[in-house]
Parts: sequence; structure tokens; C-alpha cells
Amino acid sequence: MLGPSDPRPGLLAEFEMRAGDGAVMYRRVDRDAVVPAVVTFRERDVPVLAPPPLVVREESVNESDDWHSAWVLARTSADGGQLDLAEEHCQQAIERGRLRPEPYYLFGALR
Repeated sequence: MLGPSDPRPGLLAEFEMRAGDGAVMYRRVDRDAVVPAVVTFRERDVPVLAPPPLVVREESVNESDDWHSAWVLARTSADGGQLDLAEEHCQQAIERGRLRPEPYYLFGALR
């Protein structure tokens, strides 16, 4: 095994020694390689990435399809002590938003 202190010239001529913390590394040096030029960017060269524009629906929310308004009415009625009215609003909210867990949870708490 040969090291950098070996008296024979030429054996490690193609390698460059790099010493680090607790390690020595030999890297092959290609003397005919073309060194890449450093490219600098200015702010105007870099494109600005912007999020897509938000699409706003102009039509109003149909009251018969809005489960949240029925749920809020049920919650307000329950907080006010009107439990029968709260159950009715809960059932309306369950019909309008079938897969929403909030009306089911409130309805179960009322019963």
C-alpha cells in the first residue's frame, strides 16, 4: 500500500489528497477537464411563481342544501334550552349534510 509520503513519483499523481476531521480522502484529478463557469442570476432572470387565481362562485348558497345553517340553529336552540326545536334542526342538518359528523354528534348528545 502506498501513501502520500511514498518516494515513487507518479503513482498518486492523478489523485489529490483531502484531509478532514479524522479522515483522509483521495480524489481523482482530471487535468484536461473543463472547469464549468459560475453562473450568476439576477432577480429579473428568475421567474416569479404565483398561485393560481381563486375561482369565486357568484351564485348564492341554497338554503335547502346548507347543513351548516341548520346545525347552527340546532346548536343555538340547544344552548337556549329548546331541546325539541334543537332536535328538529339536527334532523334537518342530517338530511342536508348526510356525511357530516357534527349534526349526528349533537343529535346524539340531545337524546
